Amino acid sequence: MGSGATLEVLDSPYRSFVEPVLQYVQKVEAERPNRLMTVVLPEVIPHRWWQNLLHNRWSVQRRAALINRPRVTVLTTVAWPLTE
Repeated sequence: MGSGATLEVLDSPYRSFVEPVLQYVQKVEAERPNRLMTVVLPEVIPHRWWQNLLHNRWSVQRRAALINRPRVTVLTTVAWPLTE
C-alpha cells in the first residue's frame, strides 16, 4: 500500500491534449527531481466506427510525449467509452 500519492486532474483548454500533461510533468520534475510519477491517461473507446477518426490519435500523441520522461515510471491508459 502506498501513501502520499496525489491525483491531479488537468484541464485541457482549447482541446489541447498533449501540452497540459507535458507541462505539468515538466513542472513536477523541476520541483521534485527525485520523485517518480505514474501518469494515468484516458483513452476514448468509440461507440461508432467513424468516431475513431476523431478521437484515437490523441492517446498515441500523449504516450509518445511521455514515454521517455525520466521520472515517469508508470504510464497507464484507462478506457473511456463513448456513449450515444
